[in-house]
Amino acid sequence: TMDYAIKTVKVLLETKKPHSLKWYCNKALAFQYGRSLLPDSDTYDTIVESEKIIKYVSAVEHQGKLFIKVAKGDSTKEPLSDQELIALTNYFAEIKDAGVKLEVISKPADHFAIQINIYYNPMVFSDDGFRLDTGEDAIRNTIRNYVENKIPFNGQYRNTDLVDALQNIDGVVIPELIETRTVPHDEYVNNPSNPPWVTINAYHNPVSGYYKIYDDTDLNITFIAYKTIENV
Repeated sequence: TMDYAIKTVKVLLETKKPHSLKWYCNKALAFQYGRSLLPDSDTYDTIVESEKIIKYVSAVEHQGKLFIKVAKGDSTKEPLSDQELIALTNYFAEIKDAGVKLEVISKPADHFAIQINIYYNPMVFSDDGFRLDTGEDAIRNTIRNYVENKIPFNGQYRNTDLVDALQNIDGVVIPELIETRTVPHDEYVNNPSNPPWVTINAYHNPVSGYYKIYDDTDLNITFIAYKTIENV
């Protein structure tokens, strides 16, 4: 029948047509930890939301290979455990298009460090960077929040965007950025005495897909009271 023919053609198209990067991202989000797929299928018999551990995903092609970066966690991004990564890798091996070279990546956040001078209004901030009215650590909080939460997963960090975020804080007169640096976590761990930090010139894409300020000493902020009228 005509309906059967249309259905057959549709099935053939679905099985022959290479899937898009978005399809691979959606499949990562649909992955259920600890559950088998239906036979000869890329779906499950039941959907259990609590088993969906992938919260962040990005798929990119590079030199003929498909890289899928993932992270779990709700309020903070985290790498998958070894066992979770094995399960997800096997899941993709089963559902990917034939011939596609695919690698699943889930690493701890890249390290991020900053050196900056903050010229502040002394009517708004104390000399150690806390708001006088609420006591909030607004400047450090803004830097952490931007670096760790505001950049899209596997998105591009830009120095200008961070400076813009700081300029939007009431009482911050001039954020004078001196330097931002980064290093992948693996390289940091492998060289603990002398991590190979790289200076960020304008922009940077994280190896893991996201950044974290691991240590308070990586926030090197000098607070300088801004005076509109210099003393004679």
